[in-house]
Amino acid sequence: NADRRVEVCNARAVAMLELPPELMMNRPAFADVVAYQWKTQEFAVTPQKIQEFIRSGGILDQAHVYERRRPNGTVLEVRSTPLPGGGVVRTYTDVTDRKAAEERVTAAHAQAEAARAAAEQANQAKTEFLANISHEIRTPMNGVIGMSDLLLRSELTDTQRDCAVTV
Repeated sequence: NADRRVEVCNARAVAMLELPPELMMNRPAFADVVAYQWKTQEFAVTPQKIQEFIRSGGILDQAHVYERRRPNGTVLEVRSTPLPGGGVVRTYTDVTDRKAAEERVTAAHAQAEAARAAAEQANQAKTEFLANISHEIRTPMNGVIGMSDLLLRSELTDTQRDCAVTV
């Protein structure tokens, strides 16, 4: 509320945030709830920018939506909407499954990109190999064919001519 007290906190939010029910029973000051969360390392894995936002008190004054990972690994979407007369309505949504799916998609995309890059590199290596081997084979073959042609223009026995033609 405008006095920075938690008027209502449902059982699901208490359980999701692992808050002690006795803390939440009697309209606690928001500062007491946040102090408990700091003490229990609730924000230990929260990005520094969000930690600073929480510490500054702006968390009660501004509309915002952010995601944060809890120490137990769950990911929460925190949505705050200020009320006209002061205070704020805050909702917490467990988006752990969605976040995990997004991370899998990102990882799959990165893996596909790495595979594409590796395939392009392999294709480039193959192209270079074929160009080199083609040159390495063509040059001596031209010499063999040219010399065979010269040989066929010379005086040869029938056996020698058959061998030269075969070459």
